[in-house]
Amino acid sequence: MVVTGHTFAVFVLKVVWSAVAPLLRRAAGSSGSELKPGEVSLYDHWARGWHCSPVAPNLFGLEQAPKAEKLLMLQNRSQEAAGRAALCEFLQANHVPLADSDRNLCTSHEAAPALSWRSWELQDQLEEPGKAYMLESTGKGRCLPELGFCECFPPYRGRYCENEQPGKKDAQRPYKAVLHYLVGDREKLLSDFQRTLPILWQRFNEREDYPVVVFHDGLSKASRQRILEASPNRIWFAYVVGYKSVPAYLADRMELQLGGYGVGYRGMCRFRSGPIFMQPVMQGFDYAWTLDTDGYFPADLARDPVERMWREDKARID
Repeated sequence: MVVTGHTFAVFVLKVVWSAVAPLLRRAAGSSGSELKPGEVSLYDHWARGWHCSPVAPNLFGLEQAPKAEKLLMLQNRSQEAAGRAALCEFLQANHVPLADSDRNLCTSHEAAPALSWRSWELQDQLEEPGKAYMLESTGKGRCLPELGFCECFPPYRGRYCENEQPGKKDAQRPYKAVLHYLVGDREKLLSDFQRTLPILWQRFNEREDYPVVVFHDGLSKASRQRILEASPNRIWFAYVVGYKSVPAYLADRMELQLGGYGVGYRGMCRFRSGPIFMQPVMQGFDYAWTLDTDGYFPADLARDPVERMWREDKARID
């Protein structure tokens, strides 16, 4: 019998695991006793990857054998045409069985359907060990551990914000600017926004191609899809924590309802008056243009007001 490096590695790991698993299942510092309420075993830490070595994937060529690197192409939007071939190579290397309806996936010569980056943005980027540090240390995004997901900042996209989707004029501009909205998950706001975004594109942003950041406090996947599919604008979503929260000393005051303006509208005014500039997604920009979901351009903008602000050295985000 011929024993390959991969087979030998699997054999070794099985033998080692049978000896090590009982030790890992013991609680840290409990000398093999049963877990007490609130204790976490070494096994749990191991299962979550905290005791993994950075070199472990290369042990005995384990990472190369299953062709896992091929799946990275699925994250790269510039190589979408090769996505099917990469996926098929992974399936074949790992002997993954396919359902009857998918058996012709790797035998058909038809071109694979193109994947829009909008389809990727509908997927919640889950928090993973080390991901928060990676994103925040590079400034490419952030993770919200209390909510369990991560976000990429313009122009980055992908599972680890490793891909870029730059604007057509980014390389020419000596400044960075962003267009931004604040949207609640309400039909009236979403309906207005669906009409606003195509007009923004047609009368201004098709030429300038600035990124659009949509601040929100919880948009459903269906609502995000409506926004993404409304126009060709490059859109990123940014979660805002508690912009409608009211301080305890104001909670019972009748003034909150004066003039017909409720907590949501007042929260929006307060957010835009200062806290917006402290949002992590804004730190990479020199200029920011606030727009409303029901605001429309009545005609084409002949000149770029952001470029004028830069040329005339107007105020910038500092």
